[in-house]
Formats: sequence, C-alpha cells, structure tokens
Amino acid sequence: MKERPILFSGPMVRAILEGRKTMTRRVIKEFPLSGYRWGGWIVESSNRKETGMATVVPEENSKYCCTGKIGAHCPYGQPGDRLWVRETWKCDSFMDGSNFGIRYIADNEFHSCSSDLTKWLPLWEKHADKLRPSIFMPRWASRITLELSAVRVERLQDISEEDAKAEGCIAWRGVPGDGERTARQAFITIWDSINAERGYSWESNPWIWVIEFKRIEATA
Repeated sequence: MKERPILFSGPMVRAILEGRKTMTRRVIKEFPLSGYRWGGWIVESSNRKETGMATVVPEENSKYCCTGKIGAHCPYGQPGDRLWVRETWKCDSFMDGSNFGIRYIADNEFHSCSSDLTKWLPLWEKHADKLRPSIFMPRWASRITLELSAVRVERLQDISEEDAKAEGCIAWRGVPGDGERTARQAFITIWDSINAERGYSWESNPWIWVIEFKRIEATA
C-alpha cells in the first residue's frame, strides 16, 4: 500500500467532505489524442516495469501487439493505495495568540497545532496569515485521506450522468422557462475551467484516468 498526494480545489474539497464526491478524472498525458483505442491492462510481462500498465493500441489493429502498444502507469496508484489531499490553507491564530493552527480555506475550518509547535512555529514565522497554495501543503497538515477502490481508463466524453454526480457535480433546474443543467453539463463547465488552457478541453476528448475512492480518515 502506497500513499501519494493529490490536489483538489475548494469546491471539490467541500464535495468530498459532504460525501458527494467519490470519483475524480485526471488526464493521461502519455496517451495519444486520437487514432487509438483502449487496449487493457498488462497483467503479466517479461518486463516487470510493464506489469500494471494501462495500454492503448492503434484503431486499425484489433490485436494486441508489442510494437503498437502505448502504455502508462497510473500515477495515483491502484486499488488499495491511498491519496492524501492537498488543499489551499493558511497559518492562523486566535486574536489573543492563545492558539495556533491551520485554517482550511475550503470551509473555513480551524485545526489547532499548538500541541506540536516543533512543526508549526517555523511555518508561522515565515507565512503568518498568508494564503498557502495547495501544492505547498505538507503531509502532516492534510486532513483528508482517500483509499482507491477502482481505477480505469476511458475517454473524457464517455462520462455518464451518474458518474458526473459522483464527481461532485449537481444537476440544476430553474423556474419554468429558465432552463436546466444536468450534472454532466456542470462537469463539462468545471473541467474546461481547469483544463482547457492546458490543452485538454472537453472538445479535445483526452484519455483519462477514472479514479474511484472512499474517504477513510481525517489526518490533521
């Protein structure tokens, strides 16, 4: 069992805390954009480094072939592995200085670290009251740990309405004449707001890791 960090935005952190988000999708940057189909997992190979790889093969080639495969290991792990969540935070304290700790920006939760000042004071002295991007959150400060329950590969546009809900997206229906928005449409909007400028828009339909998880503990 391995542990790895993963970044989530504030809205997605709240969705996890509320039990609405049990799935995430991440781009497989090593895979081609078009002309290939899902080939499966390499269960056993003479090359140990290939075992556990997800593969794609040319569309016109219906057989698995060594010269045609493109493989990649999921950087987030396999079922049974764990992810610890990095989120936006800041060093904080009570007005009278009686309590020092972490303020989680997603839901404004405060966690006291006064009992372990050996970790806390160096951060406080350098970053007092400054917002800290999620990428800079240390492991000991993370409050959310996830266990992977399933990992698969698919194209982005294959997401279903139910999976969009498992991504933490909410369907919306307005007053008569005001239209409605499915959870899938909400997912598309969120996806493009994060990934379009990186070259992985909804329209480009990239290959993605589909990672299912359950929250198992709060670690901070």
